[in-house]
Amino acid sequence: MAARANALQLLAQYVRLQKQHMRGLFAPVLNSFHELTSERIAEYVGYISTSFKLNQFDESLANSAVVMQLALEGIDYYQGYYCNVMLLSTTATILGWMFYLYRLLTQDAEPQKMDSHKNDHTSKITVCLWIAVALLIGFVVVQRVPLAVSFYLLLPLPVWIFALRQVPSSNEDLINLPAYNQPAVATPTKASIMQLLLLIGCAELLVFTFFERRLISLCFVAFALYSNWDTFKTKRSFYLWLLLVAALACFPLVPPSVGYQNCSLLLAGILLLLFRQFLSRVQDNFKWHGRWCNTAILINTAVCVHLRNQQTAAPLPLNILSWLYLAYAFASILLSKETALEVRLQHICYNLGTLYTMMCTSYESLFVQLLAIELTTSLAEQRAQVEPLQHQQKSLQSSLRIAFTLILYTFFSLFGSGNIASISSFDPNISRCFLSHFAPFVIMSLVLLKLLLPIVTNISIVYTYSEYARLHERQIFICLLLICDVMGLNFLFLVRNTGSWMEIGSSISHFVIMEVTTLVLVLLAYVSKLLLQLTCSDRVLSKRN
Repeated sequence: MAARANALQLLAQYVRLQKQHMRGLFAPVLNSFHELTSERIAEYVGYISTSFKLNQFDESLANSAVVMQLALEGIDYYQGYYCNVMLLSTTATILGWMFYLYRLLTQDAEPQKMDSHKNDHTSKITVCLWIAVALLIGFVVVQRVPLAVSFYLLLPLPVWIFALRQVPSSNEDLINLPAYNQPAVATPTKASIMQLLLLIGCAELLVFTFFERRLISLCFVAFALYSNWDTFKTKRSFYLWLLLVAALACFPLVPPSVGYQNCSLLLAGILLLLFRQFLSRVQDNFKWHGRWCNTAILINTAVCVHLRNQQTAAPLPLNILSWLYLAYAFASILLSKETALEVRLQHICYNLGTLYTMMCTSYESLFVQLLAIELTTSLAEQRAQVEPLQHQQKSLQSSLRIAFTLILYTFFSLFGSGNIASISSFDPNISRCFLSHFAPFVIMSLVLLKLLLPIVTNISIVYTYSEYARLHERQIFICLLLICDVMGLNFLFLVRNTGSWMEIGSSISHFVIMEVTTLVLVLLAYVSKLLLQLTCSDRVLSKRN
């Protein structure tokens, strides 16, 4: 009786989905689930009922099992009827958006003369797309396609119409700016096939790092050598930098920091931070409260770590001191009157580095500081070597390189320190300096802060040592969008709806992470510029170029 009831319930669900599909005008000519037609359903139901009445229970159980299996297959068939079409339409939408970004990236800064033949060809394609929109709207209406499915089926056409329209010049709104001197930078050059292949190859390599964390080391070493092989003036500085790169590449190979306690490595991170602070070339520009507040809070961190290892909660005054420093770390940077970018960068590195160290449990502080040192060294050497004319001639290549630097160092700071895993399974020990009890929402906020601090530091370093980054933000973030879209397209096809909840959730989270990465980096770039106090003229010139 239970088997018969389950079979009838599944058949009822299948019949409901079948009727929804068959109500469309084109349903008779479209594909359907032939293994379970209305006639076979009536035959199965009659046979099950007959065998049950004749006390043929084995036959009834066997037939119920067959019906349930076919009904489940039919339900999956109709629930995913438009799945492949929606996947293709979503892919077409993303490709249309990428094509529009590509046109923005490669357009000339000066207004171009319109090619009448090319314009006519584009107009014909646009007319064809509008006709396709009308036909597709008619199809979804007469076929009575669900509203959500209709939206995704129609979305690619208006996106491509928008992408094919004439792209306006980015300088039209800044032509009349006599108050600022226009920098001598050349217009963006057209992207070559090799540049596009390089962009796609970089994005594909980063995709694999989501499934094998250790591959991020290979990606980091390859990009570092490619960007800085001929940059250093002396062999001594080159070999020291190479040793630093090799040391950083080892961090993703060690166990993640979540749940992994190592007071020795944490102490090494604290000592390195103090060493950098007191031996810095710009230490004379530090206010007395900056040096001693950072030193005092690092001592406070060491005491809290010792107390936690002794299974003792930190006293309330130490918690209050930690919260006060959280506010001081940002307020002291924002209220500083210093105008030199390198000095402000040192303030940012030390304050945010100290704040980050307060939430570390192992080698994360050591890793993030070494990464900041490597990025600072490489960009400083590149700034000394690259002439302005080279930037003029390689505008697009420079934009692509800086965009990939941003996304690579962002993911490397996360994977290398093991912080990605802390999003879903965070270690409460990161709050030992701030809390003496378990407060999940506060701890999660601290986790997010811990994730973002290294990214803000890296972006601040790029803005400080790369004038090109300050003047060409638009190009750089368009390149960043393209890289993230290529990666997101990969993850779109890797989204799963079968398997364990962990596998399904991971596949969805990978796609969502890539979709929001650019937005997060744009917001953090604004935070970095706010901390660096870049002038209004810098922002205007950045928009101008």
